[in-house]
Amino acid sequence: MVITQQLTPKTFASLPRRGVILPSPDGIYGLYSVSTHGINGKRTEKEWRRLCLKSGLSRPLKCHEQTDDVAWLPPLGDYTRRLIWLRADPDRGVTQLLIVNDVIFPEHVYIASEFKGQVRHLKVRALEDGSVALAVVGQVGEDGGLYNAEAARKASAPKTYHDGMNVPELKHCAKPQRYGVFYTRLIWRDWSESEPDECSGWRAAGPLRNFCAKDISLEAPAGEDALGNFDISPKGIVFVGCRDLGDPAHTRAPDVYYVPIESWDAPVRYKPTKIIVQNDHDHYDNDNIGIVSNPRFSPDGTMIAYLKTSPPETADTRLMMAHVGSCVGFDVWKLVIGLPSSWELVPSSFEFAPTQHKRDSVFIIAEDRGRRSLYELELRHHARPRPLVKNVSVHAFYPIPSDAKDGNTRLLVSASSMVDYGLYMIVDTAEKPEQPRILSSATKNGVKLELSHSKQVSNIWLEGSSETTHAWVVKPGKFDDTKKWPVVLMLPEDAVRDEWNWKWNPALWAEQGSVIVCPSFTTPGERLHQDIINCMDYLPKLMPCIDLDRTVVAGGNVVTWMMLEHPLLAKKFRAIICDGRLLG
Repeated sequence: MVITQQLTPKTFASLPRRGVILPSPDGIYGLYSVSTHGINGKRTEKEWRRLCLKSGLSRPLKCHEQTDDVAWLPPLGDYTRRLIWLRADPDRGVTQLLIVNDVIFPEHVYIASEFKGQVRHLKVRALEDGSVALAVVGQVGEDGGLYNAEAARKASAPKTYHDGMNVPELKHCAKPQRYGVFYTRLIWRDWSESEPDECSGWRAAGPLRNFCAKDISLEAPAGEDALGNFDISPKGIVFVGCRDLGDPAHTRAPDVYYVPIESWDAPVRYKPTKIIVQNDHDHYDNDNIGIVSNPRFSPDGTMIAYLKTSPPETADTRLMMAHVGSCVGFDVWKLVIGLPSSWELVPSSFEFAPTQHKRDSVFIIAEDRGRRSLYELELRHHARPRPLVKNVSVHAFYPIPSDAKDGNTRLLVSASSMVDYGLYMIVDTAEKPEQPRILSSATKNGVKLELSHSKQVSNIWLEGSSETTHAWVVKPGKFDDTKKWPVVLMLPEDAVRDEWNWKWNPALWAEQGSVIVCPSFTTPGERLHQDIINCMDYLPKLMPCIDLDRTVVAGGNVVTWMMLEHPLLAKKFRAIICDGRLLG
């Protein structure tokens, strides 16, 4: 028996939020977080859970409430289930690094080190000598070291100011301290009589070091996705960095940089090197205009790959690659795959296939008609992306370690849909893959919230001003096509996808008694204005059940600007809802 409840605003606010799931080094367990936001004065609670990848059963871990980043420690001998996590101490402004010897017995925990500042986005890699490379992201102080906000607050009177190129949004203001990647090395120390109070365990070999401490114009990593915008290998760090150009008339320029690391507990000898791109005429483009993201090392650490979007064609996102020895990038679409133009879908992230995978490939998450689908792309001439997951939106995936000799990789995938806010599955990457095996579904495919994807969610195509536009339609659970229903045109800043959205949730709005239409308009300015007009004229032909006398438009900054600029268009709607961002 499944206990159900209707999706109301109160129910929605109290739903637990699942994080992405990480497989253990032995491929037996998965680790994920669950956050429940308190209402009516209750505080937010967060817990970490381990999930058995064979049975699908999960158990809670006893973690401190301030625990943020958690990762699996690379295996050492027979120990394959160690955890490493960061725990913030806001009263002192420091971060503790803790180790759990076995995920089965999470109460056996000790402090491996303490960092003199707030750090996040933990990444670890095994080194050849049995030690572990560790990197985190934190704010940089005036001396180039880790910034301690609590110590700085006590040393000076509180003050609020805004200085720099970062524009404040909502009630938040960018802090004046830049960010940096800090690194060190973890080593195993056995118990000794000279230090009887220290048990055997992992310890930091030295303090956290910042490889660009003296370069005050470079911020690393940069961008909204700090965790995705840097990567580490045993021999170096790659990151997306923004260099302050010192000219208020220009925004900061993002680039991909590589810095070699000879020793993870010593200062670097070399400055970060910017990846430059070789164009079609064998010239080098030293000013890489565009947006770069998701830098990754190949499994052997010799190659760097990243995504690059060149304006104004925001849909033209290409996979770039460079050798760490030359730092000269090239277009994989053109020079490796042989595509005449960019891929028709838009990649948002990727990962290299592991070494044991029998095909030299990358796994890519790409936008595909309102979903984030998962593909495998072989790095060979005339290869084409092969779909692995298409019926839900994929948020993250990780290869599951295995001793299998067939050369196929299984992926542990975190996904969601418009009716399910947390879905974990195992995906086979064989040439003729089996159906994904569902490990855990937060809503039992919508049943727990009295939602049905097949009955309530559909897609339509609208005639835009210059191209046909895809749109999602979400209907109430008690929809009756013999009645007239109010309609909401939902146009947030980011496109609405077939995934669970905690800010703009079509299912929640639909359950209150409206038909929700979510077009994926990508056209700017006057063409967007015409697209909205065409949409409102075309919708009654596709859906006679909607009531044009009860229409609402909801969205972000663009919607507000559009309605102010075009009052005649605004009159088509009975209400205009904006999410409250600054108009600028």
